[in-house]
Amino acid sequence: VVEPETKKAGEKAESMEEEEEEEDEKEEEKPPVADVVTPPSNVVLGFVEEYFPFSIFFSNAPKKVFTGNDDVDIEKAWGCWRHLKNLFLELEECRPFEILRNYKDRGNYLISKHAK
Repeated sequence: VVEPETKKAGEKAESMEEEEEEEDEKEEEKPPVADVVTPPSNVVLGFVEEYFPFSIFFSNAPKKVFTGNDDVDIEKAWGCWRHLKNLFLELEECRPFEILRNYKDRGNYLISKHAK
């Protein structure tokens, strides 16, 4: 005969083990976080190239964005900023179409927007 207290303790231990296994599975399912791109130690970076906050986003550009010349790189950094700003403007323009579900409402929105 198993005492009720012993039975409850066994069930608690089993449930704790199951929770730990579920947590381990959740940790394994997480997508990997992008590593910060660090240049080799023998490469000297320009100020703009070193401190530009979106270098990982632009790392897959066809040509290297920054040259090491700070005067040229600051203009390129502003160009990258304008590109990002335009991406968000396009997303902002699409927002009403996510909210308006049927074609009639979308059409009315476009007509009223162009009439202004």
